[in-house]
Amino acid sequence: MGHQLLGYLTCNGDTPLSPVRGQQSMINTIKFVNGDKGHLFQNMPENLITKLTTGQGMVYYNHEEAILRSTYDNNKKLSDFWKVTAETVSPYNERFIAVWEARKYPFYSIQFHP
Repeated sequence: MGHQLLGYLTCNGDTPLSPVRGQQSMINTIKFVNGDKGHLFQNMPENLITKLTTGQGMVYYNHEEAILRSTYDNNKKLSDFWKVTAETVSPYNERFIAVWEARKYPFYSIQFHP
């Protein structure tokens, strides 16, 4: 709930969360946005990055709600405070934020269980 709570707090109590289908107990991949691994993954060995991005069992989701990419793109509070580092897609083709980092502070957040 930390990732979701940070989104909620950034929006001053207005929920940025949306239901996401098919994310209960699912192993998935993440896609780094523009090839930028951000601060959180910049020093991760390349063999582990490959596992993250190819679905080799390192990224586990068990959430019913997430911050959709479209919500982030259309919410100035979120996009001004956070920079999206990675996203993922549900089995129903719903794009949502997997990793973000604060633009001005050393805050990082993930929406999956490594």
